Amino acid sequence: NGKGAMGIISDGNICLLIGRIFNDAGTGASYTAVSAAIEWAIQQNVKVINMSFGTPETTSLIKDAVAQAVSSGVILVASSGYVTAVGELPILFSYKLHSIS
Repeated sequence: NGKGAMGIISDGNICLLIGRIFNDAGTGASYTAVSAAIEWAIQQNVKVINMSFGTPETTSLIKDAVAQAVSSGVILVASSGYVTAVGELPILFSYKLHSIS
């Protein structure tokens, strides 16, 4: 959004990595891109993956990547759904996986 990020780091030992899967309009992510981003994060030895996206569909591609992350000790955090001007959207796929907080 061009505004940057802010936070508090108590010991200065935190590194923030950004893996982008959407275009500038916030659309265009594929299941392959999501899976590749999770796999990339695992290879970077991240401790937490924030997945602020979702889809009403279930895919084995993302399920497998999430399972690999969990088995690697990564904590995954995901959005559960949104309320929009037209109403509440259903619970999204990424949050439906029991291994995601």
